[in-house]
Amino acid sequence: MFDRIKAIGKSIFGDRPETSNSAGYMNLFSPSTISRTEFLKNNNGYVHTCVNAIASEVAKIEIEICKKDSKGDEQELKNHPFLTILNNPNPDLTKFQLFEFTQSYLELTGDAFWFMKVGEITRRPKEIYILRSDLVQVVVNDQTGLVDGYIYNAGNGKAIPLEKDEVLHFKMPNPEDPYRGL
Repeated sequence: MFDRIKAIGKSIFGDRPETSNSAGYMNLFSPSTISRTEFLKNNNGYVHTCVNAIASEVAKIEIEICKKDSKGDEQELKNHPFLTILNNPNPDLTKFQLFEFTQSYLELTGDAFWFMKVGEITRRPKEIYILRSDLVQVVVNDQTGLVDGYIYNAGNGKAIPLEKDEVLHFKMPNPEDPYRGL
């Protein structure tokens, strides 16, 4: 049975050095055996079907922003500025697409990043763009261990530094790396 699983893994991921975890299972999905870019490239067939099913359901979620009044009762804020941005993130992207891409990246790479174009004076979000998670580098301060910002590798050799308040990072829990999802 294990040989069959190995053969399936080999057909999907090609010839890679095998690694195993402490329980002795072949670890096809560890960061040492497959890159985030390869995860995105392998989004086909059954993987695509599963990811798409999850992402399209998540994309249907309606977000509500509430505030507690003086009595402690929640009041929905229907005209909150962030809801306006979520419902129309940017000229080329709908809310459905934003949520669908976000969930797809989370499922495939463990990370999703939103670049929030902010106002120069207010630093409040004006537009939201999804960033390819495999092209984002988290910049960590060596002294404090806190995230200082991000670098987006645009693919044309350009490394674009992004301020911490310009990026919203969604990530799946990763016990091996607190800065990246798994």
